[in-house]
Amino acid sequence: TNDRFEEKPYEAGSSHEACDVVAIGLGGDLYYGSAREFRLRLQSIIALQKPRFLILRVRRAYAMDFSCWSALFDIAEVFHAQGGKLYLCGVRPDVDEVIDQARMRDVIPNDHIFTQDKAIFQAFHACLAATGNQLGEGPSLSNRWREYFRPIETEARPRFVPLDESPDP
Repeated sequence: TNDRFEEKPYEAGSSHEACDVVAIGLGGDLYYGSAREFRLRLQSIIALQKPRFLILRVRRAYAMDFSCWSALFDIAEVFHAQGGKLYLCGVRPDVDEVIDQARMRDVIPNDHIFTQDKAIFQAFHACLAATGNQLGEGPSLSNRWREYFRPIETEARPRFVPLDESPDP
């Protein structure tokens, strides 16, 4: 199990504090009937939480049609123009082709895509390590994210690493 993370659904009345890192899990079939809601939720999350890094876990998203890809790419372009970085983790290898065909490589570059692995959270932790290395000084993080990202003192190692990968004391 991964007891370091608490899933908090985005629903009416829920509260989510502003944070530089926001991770969202997507699941099920994402098709035209859910594209509008998908777009509105992502826009709302970005407006309320003001992340610099938006991580979409898509391992449990089984199918995504054109309308949802279009919504995702539209949001990714706006988020990118505002200085945000969108990451996809747990993606199938064929997603690269979709991104290339949509000419979205500038917005979602290769190093922002983490493909599925046999270990459920491996792509997610690799994505978080990449994100943590870009946080800089004094990031705006929730207490849960502060617990997850731990400073490393030596210059030879990344500035932040997931706790799961830190050496035993």
